[in-house]
Amino acid sequence: MSTSGKLYFSAALALGISIILFQLYGRGWPFGLDVPLDIVNVEGRGRGLIATRDLPQGYLILKENPLFVIQAEDLGRRLPSTLSNLDKTDREAFFQLSFPSDIPNSDIPEAILRTNGVSIRSNETAIFRLLSRVNHGCSHATNSVLSWRDNHAVLYAIRPIKKGEEIFREYVPSKFSRKVRRDNLEALYGFRCNCPVCLLSPVETEKSDIRLSSIATIEAELYDRNKLGKEEADPKELVRLAKRVWGLGETEGYWVGRGRLAEEVSTIAAAYHDSDACRQWARLSAEWYGYELGRDSNQTLRMIQISLNPTSHPYWGESRKKTEIGGPDE
Repeated sequence: MSTSGKLYFSAALALGISIILFQLYGRGWPFGLDVPLDIVNVEGRGRGLIATRDLPQGYLILKENPLFVIQAEDLGRRLPSTLSNLDKTDREAFFQLSFPSDIPNSDIPEAILRTNGVSIRSNETAIFRLLSRVNHGCSHATNSVLSWRDNHAVLYAIRPIKKGEEIFREYVPSKFSRKVRRDNLEALYGFRCNCPVCLLSPVETEKSDIRLSSIATIEAELYDRNKLGKEEADPKELVRLAKRVWGLGETEGYWVGRGRLAEEVSTIAAAYHDSDACRQWARLSAEWYGYELGRDSNQTLRMIQISLNPTSHPYWGESRKKTEIGGPDE
């Protein structure tokens, strides 16, 4: 391709992405200059953050640099020196974070880190002035998603949040029974979960547990890329399973992971040469990645590009047989 051709293609791609972003979201980029949050005491959960105004779905609630980042293997050795290197304001912010009341004074720093640390990579934990105050919420209590960029974290509203509503995010995946979730949180973070979902009645808890366990079971099969394109694989059955997960999530009110779910179906469509379905599912994926991770996230932009050119998908034509799998509304 000539230089002028490459420039034309780049400009056309940029224009296409801009048009789709506008069509998907229909409003400007939600980068407010103020932080629409208050720190409050929450019964049974220490301190937390509440919204000071209504926040639309996909809103950038907070963008924050960490007070510090520490590697897990260096915790005992590095934490004292890390804290001593903080300036006075940042050190005070660290010690104002919550920790269990029965902890000896000498163990308070590690208790604060354990309770408030945010896992940003496989072996690194970060502490934030505000983001560390976002309490855990299971399943449909979760109304925000935190993700790590190069040197900072962002928190997006995965659903509309009303003024006065507490902000929740997942510390651990919700797709387990209440007992397993609570045990995991107690082992990893040192607290027993009292989010609204964990305080449901026994009858409602059982219904929720069944839905969440079903989602986990189906996704384990759906995300098995080893089956993709194989002769024994049934692409229409895989799409049926994906729609089943989507429906269970709708009933549960649990929307985390929809970007990835729709991306998986776009991958199935690409593998079986269905460009229309690939395009539709990629656009749906871009929409939900935009809510979860931001409209400028790599995942969102990648799916927009695939929606513009389905044959550019890395799995395009993985199967020798062509199958029409259908779009999200079929």
